[in-house]
Amino acid sequence: MKSILRYALISIWFTMLCSASQSKNIKSDQIQASQLLQSIQRDLKDPRYRQDILPNNFSYLVQLFGYGVQTKQTREFAQDTIGLFSKVLKGSEYLNSYVFNSFLEQMPDLLKHYFVGYQLESTSQLILANDLDILERLQQTVTTVVYTKFTNDFASCKTDPEQFLNDLSQKIVDATKQEISMEQLRQIIIRFLEVCISKLIWNPKDQEKTWESLKSISHNLATLMEYNIIDDLNDMDELFWSLLHRYRYFLELNNSSMPLSFYAKIRNDIRTKKLMLFELEEQEPFLQSKASCLMHTVLTQEAKKRAYDYTPAAATA
Repeated sequence: MKSILRYALISIWFTMLCSASQSKNIKSDQIQASQLLQSIQRDLKDPRYRQDILPNNFSYLVQLFGYGVQTKQTREFAQDTIGLFSKVLKGSEYLNSYVFNSFLEQMPDLLKHYFVGYQLESTSQLILANDLDILERLQQTVTTVVYTKFTNDFASCKTDPEQFLNDLSQKIVDATKQEISMEQLRQIIIRFLEVCISKLIWNPKDQEKTWESLKSISHNLATLMEYNIIDDLNDMDELFWSLLHRYRYFLELNNSSMPLSFYAKIRNDIRTKKLMLFELEEQEPFLQSKASCLMHTVLTQEAKKRAYDYTPAAATA
């Protein structure tokens, strides 16, 4: 990623705002964009935004991605946007789990267009294979580009072979650049999600709603694979483990605050329901499974809760 950091976003927006246009609608959009930019510039410098606002409100991030969708911004724009907010969020002490889950729900619509595969100019064929890694996809893309070029322009290969090869090379370079930029953005997104998960908190007063929140977050994370935003099972497995351990930490901190029915609910779900968090095949079979790991934590914290509630009078009654 280029060393533009937060000022890259400012320069991109400034270029947009300075572009000539006679349309009243566009001018109105420019005014709104200018006002949003000014708010972002002001708030990002305020420590209160990092400490109190961002952990409970991702509206700026959503608005910027929405702007990217409307104006068809490049992947570099998305990289700079995520990088900017990732740096700010690292200074936050926590992240509201419901805010994070709401953002996850919106991510496909905001980001899916950045992960569309390479499309050949002369055909409607789309090079997109989510079950392949980057090198396999690139090999498939290059093979298709070369085959299509020779099929459609073989005559020009005879008449002007140098130009033919130059055109072919350029198509391969373009496809390679797109695949690389796509992977760079994907990795930045994964790092951002890891930062988010590492700071998640739940309100112990919500009790069973915290468990429902965890299940919803895992489902929305998995949905990202449907849109090629995440394409590697190992990356998804890492995110699931981070999420699981964060929730285990929450249980350890609040074991005495939860009713016994809360623990019974989780135990029953683990045993009887197909949960997205556990449906993904374990990528490291020699490790304890996620279901087993969480079950052990639930049983341990439930025992602590029972010990906390225990009174000698109740025992002798």
